Amino acid sequence: MGLLVFAALANAQTYPIKASANGRYLVDQKNVPFLLVGDSAWAMMPKLTPAEMATYFSTRAAQGFNAVMVPITYNSASKPSSNGPAQDGTHPFTSGTTYSNYDLSTPNPAYFAEVDAMINLAKTYNIVIFLNAIDNYTFLSQSGAGGTLQNNGTTKTFNYGAYLGNRYKNFTNIVWWFGNDFQDWSTNSSDNNLAAQLMAGVKSADTNHLMTTELNYNFSYSNQDTALSNTTLDQAYTYGGTYDEVLKAYNSSPTLPVYMGEANYEGENDTGGLPGPCNAYCIREENYWTMTSGATGQLYGANHVYQFDSSWQSSLSDQGATEIQYLNSFFNAIPWWNLVPDQTHQIVTAGYGNNQASALNIEQNNYCTTSWITDGSLAVVYCPGNTSPAGAFTLTVNMAKFNGPVTAKWYDPTIGAYTTVSGSPFANTSTQKLSPASLNNHDGNPDWVLLLQSSGSSSQPPAPPTGLTAIVN
Repeated sequence: MGLLVFAALANAQTYPIKASANGRYLVDQKNVPFLLVGDSAWAMMPKLTPAEMATYFSTRAAQGFNAVMVPITYNSASKPSSNGPAQDGTHPFTSGTTYSNYDLSTPNPAYFAEVDAMINLAKTYNIVIFLNAIDNYTFLSQSGAGGTLQNNGTTKTFNYGAYLGNRYKNFTNIVWWFGNDFQDWSTNSSDNNLAAQLMAGVKSADTNHLMTTELNYNFSYSNQDTALSNTTLDQAYTYGGTYDEVLKAYNSSPTLPVYMGEANYEGENDTGGLPGPCNAYCIREENYWTMTSGATGQLYGANHVYQFDSSWQSSLSDQGATEIQYLNSFFNAIPWWNLVPDQTHQIVTAGYGNNQASALNIEQNNYCTTSWITDGSLAVVYCPGNTSPAGAFTLTVNMAKFNGPVTAKWYDPTIGAYTTVSGSPFANTSTQKLSPASLNNHDGNPDWVLLLQSSGSSSQPPAPPTGLTAIVN
């Protein structure tokens, strides 16, 4: 297809991943920073054969993804409908045949052997599985009909968690995921206690892996639910400007690494707030806002892929997914883990637009986010454009915040190309007004990334990401 992608890391990181010493980002067992670039594969177990899983994992690894979220069991009433068995018909429990009558005390070894194989297959591609222990959307039914956890009660729920912890404690490439559209966590103490018991059961046997929780749409982050005290990785969830929930999580207590777990998926418009299905521009907004607001990474999602419908294989090359390579290239060329969100506009003092965090039409959001290394060596600004009246935006940058003369470069996130700003390097005194050379980037959208580096910076792009090899498919 002539599409430039990146091969998987030549020298795989040492798993399991963990929180950094300062609690702000993810690292591997050798404390090498881990930039989380994940995909959402909700319907993998009920929909894919092992051969199809291999196709999926190999493609995503080649595109630069290093993590995938997969529920052990998944069901949705519409996308897709399933009673819970794997693709070959094997049920997760030997007692019961649907979510309404599964007995958690009877896990089916044959089913979990298939889960084992899926995790091990992902490992061959250096992919971390965010393993959803049980899908709250159906297992904690909020329709009044009762879900599996509710029907089984706290003791069986805890014991099921302990079973999972014992089974997977020595698998290196997993992170535990709990929840999914957990809408009543703050209003239903019984349901919240069931989620807490499940987490406690896992932790009783497994202290080797991080635990993350997805709460409610449209705006939430894990640290809000203080009853789920075993959470060790904060997940932001929003259909608005992703910077806002990420920053709320970043500023919350306890200090945990935060990532964007779910936002708009490519090809979807679940809230109806967008002018049409989320496109690559929408995905870039979510990703770059996230990475300039204190996050350690994010999970992407694509409409046809997460459902694994009839067009999932062709949809693996959706533009938003193929442009992940440019996000990887940009951030892996700088010490991204040292970036701190500039929440008081010390770097960009004017021209950063309006904070429209709660607006669901993010394609009309013009808010620019900035993250910087506070020694004054580097800053990154993401601007989605959308100025009114239409025209290239102008940023006022406080050069006095840098520790030496500043080279400014505009980065086109649609093709991975840098353009050095005329006049660079600028003296690190006073301010400079900077605008991209053209209103629109290569793809015809108004979003740009501004990289500001002082002469003392140790990273000079466009150096390729360490351990990555450029290939053409």
